[in-house]
This record gives sequence, C-alpha cells and structure tokens, in this order.
Amino acid sequence: MDCLVVLYDIRPAPRGVHPGASSDPLRPRVPSSVPPRPILTQHYSVSHALLRTYLRCPESLAHIPMSSRIPEHAPNAQGFKRLFDRALEEYTNKTGTNLALDPLAETLRGCSSTDAVIEVYEDKLHEFKYFRRPAGKKGKVIAALKPVVEVMLALSAGAGGVLGDALGSAFPPAKAVLGGIGVLLQAAKKVSTSYDALVSLFESISNFLERLKIYADGPHILAPRMSTILVKITVQMLSISALATQQIRQGRLKKFAKTLLGLDPEIDGAVTALDKLTAEEQRVVAALTLWTVQGLAADMNKQRLREWLSPPDPSMNHNDTRRRHHEGTSTWLVNSKNFLEWKEQGSLLWISGKPGAGKTFLCSTVIEDLRNLPADSDVWKPTTAYFYCTFRDTEKQNIQGLLRSILHQLSARSDTYYAVLFHLFSEKHSGDPKLGPTDTDLVKCLKALLEYSDGIPTYIIVDALDECPNSGTTSERQAILKLLEDLAGLKHPALRLCVTSRPEDDIGSTLRPLASQHVALERSREQDEDIIQYIRSMIESHGKMRAWPVKIKKRVIGTLSENANGMFRYASCQLDTLCDCDVTNIETTLAALPKTLQETYETTLERIEDGKWQSAHRLFQCLSFSTRPLQVEELAEVLAVDFRPDVPEYNEDWRGEDPEKVVLSVCPGSFVTIVEGKVDQEDAKVVQFAHFSVKEFLVSYCSSAQGNLRVERFHVIPEPSHATLARVCLGILFLIGDQPRENSRHPLAKYAARYWVDHARFEDVSLSIVASLQHFFQTPGPYLSAWTQLHDPHHTEIRFSFGYPEYY
Repeated sequence: MDCLVVLYDIRPAPRGVHPGASSDPLRPRVPSSVPPRPILTQHYSVSHALLRTYLRCPESLAHIPMSSRIPEHAPNAQGFKRLFDRALEEYTNKTGTNLALDPLAETLRGCSSTDAVIEVYEDKLHEFKYFRRPAGKKGKVIAALKPVVEVMLALSAGAGGVLGDALGSAFPPAKAVLGGIGVLLQAAKKVSTSYDALVSLFESISNFLERLKIYADGPHILAPRMSTILVKITVQMLSISALATQQIRQGRLKKFAKTLLGLDPEIDGAVTALDKLTAEEQRVVAALTLWTVQGLAADMNKQRLREWLSPPDPSMNHNDTRRRHHEGTSTWLVNSKNFLEWKEQGSLLWISGKPGAGKTFLCSTVIEDLRNLPADSDVWKPTTAYFYCTFRDTEKQNIQGLLRSILHQLSARSDTYYAVLFHLFSEKHSGDPKLGPTDTDLVKCLKALLEYSDGIPTYIIVDALDECPNSGTTSERQAILKLLEDLAGLKHPALRLCVTSRPEDDIGSTLRPLASQHVALERSREQDEDIIQYIRSMIESHGKMRAWPVKIKKRVIGTLSENANGMFRYASCQLDTLCDCDVTNIETTLAALPKTLQETYETTLERIEDGKWQSAHRLFQCLSFSTRPLQVEELAEVLAVDFRPDVPEYNEDWRGEDPEKVVLSVCPGSFVTIVEGKVDQEDAKVVQFAHFSVKEFLVSYCSSAQGNLRVERFHVIPEPSHATLARVCLGILFLIGDQPRENSRHPLAKYAARYWVDHARFEDVSLSIVASLQHFFQTPGPYLSAWTQLHDPHHTEIRFSFGYPEYY
C-alpha cells in the first residue's frame, strides 16, 4: 500500500511565548486552534501487515540508532495501578456503585465479543430488548454504543498484558469501562428524554476511539509511551461514564452531551483529556510510522550495500571447523601468555606451523574466545572480524574478498562503521551501479573505520594466508601481506591483527618483524597433548575402534602421537586406515605405517585400482582447477562424459543414481570430503579436498615420486586439467543442444554454460579441443543457441585461434 507519513512539529513553545505565537520572526503566527503543521510529508510504499507489526513490536526497531528513536520511559505497573485504583474510587464516589463488586461488571469480565456484551446487557436489563429495534430511538443508542464496546474489548484483548495483568487489578480496566457503561444505561432506562443525549455521547466517544481498533488483533508488545496513553484513555473513559451517570441521575445529561460535542463554551475536563490523549496517540503512531519506514529503508539500503559489496561468507568455514573441533584441544593457546598480552596491547599475533599442524582449529578457537569478550559498557563491545583463506574457493584467495568480508562484518556491528562504508557505496554507486570498489577504495575505507573505533578494540583474524596464490610479480598473497604491513604500520592502539600460516619465506620475511607476538607450532608439549586428546576422542567416537581392548588403544595412541610429529593431519590419515582393520591385524598395520605425510599420500594413491585411476585422476583435475566449488551432483556428472571420441559425448548409462556413492567409490576418503556449503548463494553439498596438503601433493609432488608410476600418473597439471573441464562442459552443452528438454536433468548444465569459455581460453587449451570447438560453432547448429539460453554471453569475450578462422 502507499503510506503517507507526516511528521508534525509538536515541540512546546519557548518560555514566554504564547502557544499560538512564533519564536521565529520568519515563521507566521498560528492560531492555537489550528492543528500542528507538518514539517515532513513523504509517501512510502510498504506492506500494511509489516507496518502494523513494526508499530506494535519495539524490538523490530532495534536496528535504528537510539538517537533517532522516540524517547521511551519504561511503564511503571505500580504507578498504573494507583492511577486506575484512584479512578475506580472516584467512580464509586460519583455513582455510588463499586464496579469491583457489581454483578454486571463481574459477568462482563467473561465476555470476549461485542455480541456477548450486548447479550449480558439484555439478560440483566430487560428494557434493552426494545433497543434492538433499528427503527426505535433505543436502537440508535445500541448502534452508537457498539463501536465503543468494540474498542474497549480491543484494548482489553490486544493490550491485556499492559492494561490488565500488569496492573494486578481484579479485572481488566477496559472491562471496568463496560461495567460503567452498563450502570449508565441502567440509570437511563427510565428516562426516555435521555436517549438522544446517549446517542450523541456514544457517537462522540466512538469518534475519538475509532482508530484504537488497530489494537484488536493482539496480543501486542506495546511501546512504553503507547501503553501509558492507552491506560490513561481507559481511565478517562471510566471518568466520563461516571460523570454521565451522575448527570443523567440529576437530569442534566443533555448539557453534558453538548459539552462533549463542543457546543457548550464550558469544556469539561474529562472530555478535554480524552481528546488530548487520542490526539497524542495519533502523533505517536505517526512518529513510530516514520521511524518504522526509515527502518525499512535502512534495511533495503543494507541489502543493496551487501549486493554491491558481495562479501564472501567465512562463517561456513568457521562453522565447519568448529563442528570438527575436539573439545579440550587448542585451549592452551588462548590461556598462553603470548595470547593474553596480544589481546590487551599487542599489534600483530602470528601463528605459524607446518601443514596439518592444526592452525585452522587454533584460529577458530581464537575467534570463539574473542566473541565471548565482555563488553566495556552496554553500548561498546570489542569488535571481531575474521576471514578464512582457502584453496577451495577462489573468492577467498585474494585481497578483494578479504577486504569485502572484513568491511561487511565490521559495518554490521556498528552504526558508525556502517555509515562510513555506506558513504563509499554512495560515491561509487551514484556513478555506475555496476562499478565495484577498487582495492584502494576498500583499504581507505578500512582505515577510515578504524579512526572511528573510539579506543574500543577491533580484532581482525586471517587464517591460512599461505593458501592464497603466490605466483606472478603482484600475487594475491603479496597484496595481503602489503595490507597487513600497512595496518600494522598505523600503530593504531585499538587494532589487533592475528594471522595463521605456514612459515614460508615470503610470509616470514614480512610478518616476523611486525609480530609483537609469535607462536611457532613446532613440536611442543601442548601440541603433543592436543594430538593425543584428538586421537583418543576419534577412537572413542568410532563404533568399531571403541570396542578395541584398552591395551590396543594405548598402543595406537602412543604410536600415532609419536609419528605425527606435531601434525593432526598425519594422525587423521592413519586412523582412516586403522578403523577398517581387524583387531588381530592392528599390530602389523601399525608397524607398516608410512613415516611421513607425503609417504601416506603415496600409499593412498598406490591402493587405487587400475580400473579406477583415470576416473579418480579426472575428478582430482576438476577439484583442483574448477572456477568455483563443485556440488557433489556436478562432480559425479564428469564421470558420465566419454572422452574417447574427438567430440566428447554424454553417456546416460554411465550416470550413477547416487552421486555421493559415485564420487566416494572412486576417490579415497582421506583425499576428498563432502561438506555442507553454498553454491551461487544456495545451500548445497560441496566436494572438496580434505586438506590443502592433498592438492599440493597432487599438483607439486606426484611428479617427484622417484619412478613410482602408480603415483606419478596422478600428477595434476593446470593446462590438461582445464582441457578436461572444457571438454566436460562442452559435452554437457552438446547433449542439451541435441535434447533441449535435458537441461533441467543435468546439474552441471549451469556451470558448463557459464565457465566453459574460461577453461577453453586457459593457455593453449583451445589447441587441444579444436574438434570440439568446431562442432560447437558449426552453422547451422543447436549448440550455440542452447548455450545462450542458459547464459548471457554478451559480456563474455570469445576469441579462439588455432590455425583456422578465428571463432567469436
């Protein structure tokens, strides 16, 4: 709906200035009888249901800065009770009726509908039957009374927690008003000249209260100021019913009705109070509406900002790491002297260690410890942002991804930080909506954010820096190292940096001079104890290993912890082997275990059957060089493509029914894992290497297996890998071109359409897939059409040259 929001100038006039006068010489004098003038009027398009929700739930406005909200004062239940008790006492004094003991009021407490209230009146007051006739004067009284009853019931039901139970009264205040109306009608039943006056009375009151029906669909959590207004409105209604009863018994109700209608120059105090309260309720709702719409606009701006920033989400990495973390391990770090000093006054903490030493688990423990830091006050709390670099996701291997994610996290934790980031967004977005921020923009924005920290510690944690590429003259790793060097060089008293990585030369040469604290994960007592705890936990959580004799368990724990040499990864791989052994073969297996992690990987590859090695190698190629993480359904599709013809063909008979079983039947479980993740912002099961060292081994070390052909054949080389991916993608597009309805049946179709060009353009890949490219671009042919239906290629440069006319 279109919602017109009007903000009124309701500020009180300065002292010494008449309410109708103007303290501003340029502002004309406004008669006091004229309503407050609007100072802001604007249309918004909002959901009516959502608007009503915002109006009744102060919690929904929590994201709006406190400085922009309406001043709130917590309702005092005892104060409300005293106010209402005084109103009841005044009512008794004026009418001689104690509503707490009145039988009619007691009956009305059980009524929940207007019809039920009218029926109670009919039962108690037989004369009301004539009121039900529309043509009679008494029928007009009921017609005028009904809206008043509806509103009182609405307040009783919708705000019962505030107007009833919170007061500790014997009955809800709104129900007391209905009892007072019943006493009034009872007093008027024998005075026929009072009918017109009653109609005027109830019609005027219903005009005041009509808008309060909005509280009928409760229960609601009312804003404190609104609760106060509604309590006071109910009290005034009770006062008016008492005055009316008193007047009618004295034969002066007509004069009272004139007072209510404003035709008598003498304004009655109770009616004036009711008028003011209902007007105040309208102004509060108008203000809340404005703030609500501002909140909705802020939410939309935050969504636009997030879409523009497109930050990688490190929470999936963190949650997965915490899920695999074993209780009791890593705690030594957060209790260490180095860590405690860094938390208080350090600049940069560097945690270095060999592959598989558990650095990522330590990083996750650091993050959890910082998240639980106590706040210095109700407003200020230390801010933590983190980023997991990972070989599995290209978006998490560069400085852009890191900065976008860190800025997004910081802005979500502070309105001030958000304002700084939104300023950058406004500047860039105002020119070209598709223009993203540069590295320089993001770095400047991060430094600007730190200037607004106001001394509150800001912790930035970066895990696995070594998993960022280090090739080329300006590698992503070098860009991040330069950023860390710049940030540490600021010597900002509130900034704390923590980085985990291998102790590689380029990383060490930069971080070692900057680190105020350095934790080197060489073999240590704490590390050994963590590995022992990890092995013991794994054994006791596995059904078969848990049944081993105690002596065997001790032997396994002792052997693996000794051979691990500080590497959790080594222990994990050996447990994968031991868990399938019969207890009679454990000693023999332990004696034959490989001594290093590299030997472990070589042994794993040697065990892959000859009939499966090509399929395994093909999947290793795809996992190593796919443009984005692959879903398990997508990776399984690779094995259904026949590479033997010059033009790849999709073979339906090769497609397995269970993708997970297909993948794990080919790839060793110690090499790959299937985890819950996100692909294109949607939840998915993703296949990934179990550890960065697996990909490193396949890409770098297989070729140096000293003549072991069973290992060397698994060597993963970039160009042949991209050629495999290009052929797989084209094979899927050929199938869809020949059978358009097959599109939805193939999970790899979207990936193929979007990324086949990237793989085909890598180095000299196009020269190795000439036949496939010629077949794809043949004229006429259905394949180009099938591709464009799946992906918009207008912004994709397509240029291949391989001794034939160039293809675009």
